[in-house]
Amino acid sequence: MSLLFFIASIKAQTEIARMDYSVITDLGGNTVSDLDASFRQQLWKGKNNLAIKATYQNREFTFFDGLDLNSLSNLNRIHTLGLSLNYERKIDSSFSARVKANPVLSTTWGQALSRDDFYGLFETTLSKTWRQNDKTQTLSIGVFRSVLFGEPEILPTASFAMTWGNGWFVTVGFPESLFGLAWNERNSMTLRGAFDGSYSNISSPWFQNGQTIETPSFFILNGKELGLEYKYRLQPNFTTTLSGGYQLVDEFEIVDENETTLYNFGSDSSLYFSIGIRYNFK
Repeated sequence: MSLLFFIASIKAQTEIARMDYSVITDLGGNTVSDLDASFRQQLWKGKNNLAIKATYQNREFTFFDGLDLNSLSNLNRIHTLGLSLNYERKIDSSFSARVKANPVLSTTWGQALSRDDFYGLFETTLSKTWRQNDKTQTLSIGVFRSVLFGEPEILPTASFAMTWGNGWFVTVGFPESLFGLAWNERNSMTLRGAFDGSYSNISSPWFQNGQTIETPSFFILNGKELGLEYKYRLQPNFTTTLSGGYQLVDEFEIVDENETTLYNFGSDSSLYFSIGIRYNFK
């Protein structure tokens, strides 16, 4: 059995479920830990592909001494749930179009849900693929609505991806770039650089310097991530992941509905670590 078959078998796998635990170790003396889970189901497959994906994140902040917030009990945990519908159409042998709609709930869940807990994201891209011998190249352009830089906004996206040889692959673009190698059926390594962000409603009053803050308030945490991920395929349907790297934080703050800063935790940088397991269908 050739190495090329091993590489193809990895790429042919469809991820059904995954769970990851990650920690940003030290942001100005504070720790951020995430527990992420997702489930994906393919509904149609062929010229028209349709899949649905559900995601959940439990983000916990551990705030240490030095903050001038009197009570952090309303701020230290964020729940984020997402449900995305992904549609892809193969226009011909080289062109394809993809549309994703993604309603999101992100809140501290201190009180009953409100409209501030919800927002909608989307992405639409058009891709052109060239294939020659053992090389495949894909150019994608589009637009997406994201929380990469705070409040949801529409941004452009573009990328150029290429695979070649015995498992090499690279993607250069925004908001993510990759470079890696899958050197056999079980092992792969990926260097990843990406923009990352979150935007979440603080659903109950919080306290600063003895005063109760009741205006609509939102947590923003965004920045850039550079890291290395290793994947090991335990058996045909299970893959483990281990990653680590550096998180550069641009904004870590609480803002009001006009994005005026109410509290700034300070921009900083930190090491991060992550471990996960994935269930794949081959």
